[in-house]
Amino acid sequence: MEQRRIRLAVRYDGTDFAGSQVQPGRRTVAGTLKAGLESLLGQSVHLLFAGRTDAGVHAEENVCTFDAALPLPVDRLAQVLNRRLPPDLRVRSAAEVPQSFHPRYSARTRVYAYRVYRSMDVPVDRLRFTMPYEGPWNEVAVQHALSGLAGRHSFSSFAVGSLLPRYSLCTMDPVEFGERGPEIFWRFRANRFLRQMVRRLAGALLEVAAGRVGPQQFAEALSGPAGFQFKPALSQGLTLLKIEYDS
Repeated sequence: MEQRRIRLAVRYDGTDFAGSQVQPGRRTVAGTLKAGLESLLGQSVHLLFAGRTDAGVHAEENVCTFDAALPLPVDRLAQVLNRRLPPDLRVRSAAEVPQSFHPRYSARTRVYAYRVYRSMDVPVDRLRFTMPYEGPWNEVAVQHALSGLAGRHSFSSFAVGSLLPRYSLCTMDPVEFGERGPEIFWRFRANRFLRQMVRRLAGALLEVAAGRVGPQQFAEALSGPAGFQFKPALSQGLTLLKIEYDS
């Protein structure tokens, strides 16, 4: 049978995964998905993901590809494969794509949400998906900080490790804010994200909310290396919402 490139859109609750990438001896999204695919197809597969997520981070829609000879119609693959996967990992859809398609390099934008529950009394159905927070909340300062994120900036102060200036530049859309009772979320959309960037942005915004970091200090950190890096907020509050492509 002819080798075909298959694109999968996958959803997962990241709580019990050690991240999306394969790690020997650890339960990961890629490792679990690979095992299910190989069991179904009877052949070895190599998965490429559009975005890497850390331990505890969730995804509504991450994208990956693999090349294989399919023994069943591609439009039945998701349904059949899900029978071999655990309930915290689901394949939302499967489709054949051209060999030129690359889940990471063909992506145009990525969208993340960070959710905060402004109480330590978090409902049981939100425990795995929000960061509990109880403390001062300066909404004016937070909104002022958020207003400066749109555009092209250096995010080296919001990433892991030291980066050359040209590697730290990302272009971000205006951040969307929403709330439902005590739960709030920030929705970040950009052409690219650095490692832990959204979690560190969320951590910095919580510092602004608490009054420990001023909006001006937050803004100055966007102009280049600030001599320090913000600490990341808890991974459980972060969800990769979707990867966007031109077509």
